[in-house]
Amino acid sequence: MIDGGVFFGRNPSTGAALDEKRLVSFLDGYGLSSAVVSSYESIFSDVKEGNSKLVALARRHPERVLPAATLSPASFDAYADPAYLARLKKDGVRILSVLSSPRYYEPRFGSPALAAALKEADRLGFAFQLGVDTPAELVEIERALGFLKGPVLVRWMRGRAYHGFSDTLAIARRHSNWFFDVGSLTPSGAIGRLVETVGAERLFFASNAPESLELAAHCLVQNALSGEAREAVYGGTLARVLGLPKPRSFDARAWGVRFAPVMTPAKIDTHWHVDGWNLIEPEKDDRFFAREFDRFNYTRALVSSIRALNGDLKAGNRGTFSLADRDPRVAGLVVVDPTRPEESLAEIARYAKNRACVGVKTIQDLYGLGLDAPAYAPILTEAKKRRLTVMAHIPGMAAAAKKWKTLRFVCAHATYRRVGPLFASPNVFFDVATSHADVVETRLDALVREAGDDRVLFASDAQLMNPAWTLGKIAHYGFTKKTLVKIFSSNALAAFPKLKGR
Repeated sequence: MIDGGVFFGRNPSTGAALDEKRLVSFLDGYGLSSAVVSSYESIFSDVKEGNSKLVALARRHPERVLPAATLSPASFDAYADPAYLARLKKDGVRILSVLSSPRYYEPRFGSPALAAALKEADRLGFAFQLGVDTPAELVEIERALGFLKGPVLVRWMRGRAYHGFSDTLAIARRHSNWFFDVGSLTPSGAIGRLVETVGAERLFFASNAPESLELAAHCLVQNALSGEAREAVYGGTLARVLGLPKPRSFDARAWGVRFAPVMTPAKIDTHWHVDGWNLIEPEKDDRFFAREFDRFNYTRALVSSIRALNGDLKAGNRGTFSLADRDPRVAGLVVVDPTRPEESLAEIARYAKNRACVGVKTIQDLYGLGLDAPAYAPILTEAKKRRLTVMAHIPGMAAAAKKWKTLRFVCAHATYRRVGPLFASPNVFFDVATSHADVVETRLDALVREAGDDRVLFASDAQLMNPAWTLGKIAHYGFTKKTLVKIFSSNALAAFPKLKGR
């Protein structure tokens, strides 16, 4: 196995760090033959000094560390040292990296200085790793650097790769020398779709440690792939591209033991969707859902309709409860719209007596409102009357929870850094589904400690985020069996009392 992207040193902006000892321990602990390594110092302090220390690290660990020397457009002087790239090549550097994050200066992928440097590097036979945060940056690097003839490794730096899937497919078709990181391609079926269309030999894996919770990416890939495709993504592709020996094979037994604590317990997923987000989502059809429920040992999945959230309340909610009729594991959340209060109240009344109906769902920031806005008052009053829990995003929830003290709220997409003001409200529960795995932002251990382990809920935001993505993040923290039972099931029963009758 080869990890296609980790960092060496310390990020001064977050404190994330992997020193030499911890880096080697990281490789050993995950059964990695080697890793593509970039230097924090090259990004935040001194490009050449950081690259020099990285080369020295690689010499001390020649079969483990694959140095990816950083190029910074802001510091590249086209006149001062024209032989610098040639010296890096002579020092054994195979890869040059330009990464969007972490960063001190913006990478400026369209920079003339960068283009000049990379043209010379291309002539010298380097491979390139280009790290992007957003689909806009993915488009920018293809437009600015599509001239590169050497291997180009496109790496997603902060998750959220799902909304760049269409451009990934298009770029892969146009450039056969471009290769793609799937470590944060979260939609169910998306990695498999890339294997079918582009080929596993064009795909690789990057954990982004210590910036990201690396087990999220591992759990995602392992639940998406098996056999030769998994071996290619887990190192075969990079070994071939970089001219390396065949890497250590995937150890299914060891990884099975590692993930058993989060894979085997019975689960209630409090955040699941029907319909789609107008993206490429290969498994958004509910015929795939039963397979996922079985794979992850679900006893319940709480479902709301994207169609209802984005416009058609009646048709969307009807689809939710139609699914609940077909699968007894499905419970439904009625979607409401504060700009259509009478229609929303009618939808609550229509489904509130249905045994499958356990709550109300809204995305208040879609309307530019807080949950405490006057437009929500009649809806929250009706939810309280019907004993329905309210799931929503963060804006205005603290004030709403304080006003409606006996109404239960679920804060969707909770991370420690975002929801601190809600800890003081005992009627708020926290759903941990997020599209990223950022270490500093997520901090599920601190969330469990300060909010209480009886208020944190397992949630996936499927099918946009495969459940394996959240399970990998939970696995990272090594919670006790008692705490996992609460997160996976008993807390959901407390948050959604009507679920007990489903």
